[in-house]
Amino acid sequence: MKTKHTLGKWIVVDSGGKVISQTTEETYSDICTLADRPLAISPEVEANAKLIAAAPELLEALSDLIEKVSPYIYKLGVKKGFSELVSLEQAKKAIKKATE
Repeated sequence: MKTKHTLGKWIVVDSGGKVISQTTEETYSDICTLADRPLAISPEVEANAKLIAAAPELLEALSDLIEKVSPYIYKLGVKKGFSELVSLEQAKKAIKKATE
């Protein structure tokens, strides 16, 4: 899958809700900062930062899973595999939302 987002491993730094993309030990790009001061850090802010940092890996894993399971789900047909087909379509919509 061709991506347009910032490459590199996304990580949370300094527990300030700051997410960066790290390509080498010395090279990184800011992705976002969720809190402007240490007192604004809450469990919710930290959880949001972790979710954002995991986004590239989640996108890659979901895309890979769709590619691998689609043939089996389509083989089941609508009557036998309806819930699986619905889940597959939801996954595709989520990827579209993240990439378009």
